[in-house]
Amino acid sequence: MIKTRDDLRECLKVEKQIYRGLGFKGGWHTLLTQCEVGMIYKYIYYLRKDEYYSNNSSVLNRLVNLYYRRCHNKLGWKLGISIPCNVFDKGLTIYHSQGIIVHQDSRCGMNCKIHGNLCIGNNGMDKPGFNTPRVGNDVDFGVGSVVIGGISIADGVKIAAGAVVCNTCNIKGAVLIGIPATEFKVSEK
Repeated sequence: MIKTRDDLRECLKVEKQIYRGLGFKGGWHTLLTQCEVGMIYKYIYYLRKDEYYSNNSSVLNRLVNLYYRRCHNKLGWKLGISIPCNVFDKGLTIYHSQGIIVHQDSRCGMNCKIHGNLCIGNNGMDKPGFNTPRVGNDVDFGVGSVVIGGISIADGVKIAAGAVVCNTCNIKGAVLIGIPATEFKVSEK
């Protein structure tokens, strides 16, 4: 959760470094070419500004927050990304846009990676906050993966493309595959 200007600066610094490594060349390049990496970084920038101003409520901050909330939502709609404020800690990497939906009560740690077409959501129960995932640090979500329900995912877990995770995984560094997802184990012969 971004509460101070220092938190905001640190978060944006970390994420700008990540996107520079992915090919982000700056605002003018993004504006002229509509580069996907640049557009995704711009979305992350608006998300983080929205978080900061949402978490610091003064009259002036509320007005500024309206601007950043609008930019966050408008660009998210264009890119097909719906990530509410205060869900992901710093270091969020989105490799491909389109079809990314995250429930507002979910919580994800630092340095998470999203490869597109992702759903992190509830299981349809009417208990806000208790039926959404809690995801650790350094989790890698494969293309088309789904994480649903009041479950926990340990640090360093890799969720394979197309996997549907509906059970808790407390094993750090596990690889989850299948529907429903189970830990992948290399068979020894």
